[in-house]
Amino acid sequence: GTTILDKLRTGINLEAISLSLKETHVAMLKAMMGASGDSFLPDGGTEVVGYGRSKLFSNMSTDAKRLIFHPRRLPASNLANDLCFWKAVPMVSGLNFSGESNSLLTVEFVIMPDDTKKDEINIFAFGDHTQDLEA
Repeated sequence: GTTILDKLRTGINLEAISLSLKETHVAMLKAMMGASGDSFLPDGGTEVVGYGRSKLFSNMSTDAKRLIFHPRRLPASNLANDLCFWKAVPMVSGLNFSGESNSLLTVEFVIMPDDTKKDEINIFAFGDHTQDLEA
């Protein structure tokens, strides 16, 4: 027959979150590019951040950090509506610099599971992520 009676879940298709940031100051650029790119400090010079071949074929999970979205309308102590991705790696996918309008930094966060968290919420959690959620 052709009627589907059931289907097995074989994975979760939450791989990335894309957004554009209007804050393109030097510290933000270094934070976003440094996580997926690299930095270099020449002798007697100043640090530069960018992309090259230095991290090719390395595990992205070593660069992953927690990504938390917190509603601005709520006080910092109210975590009930926070969205927390345990392991996220920013990948800069676009830079828009203009002397006439706001500069934009387009970032795609690659999301990975965190095996130290409970299986029910080891990719992301909505709510108070500061509780004991360890596996």
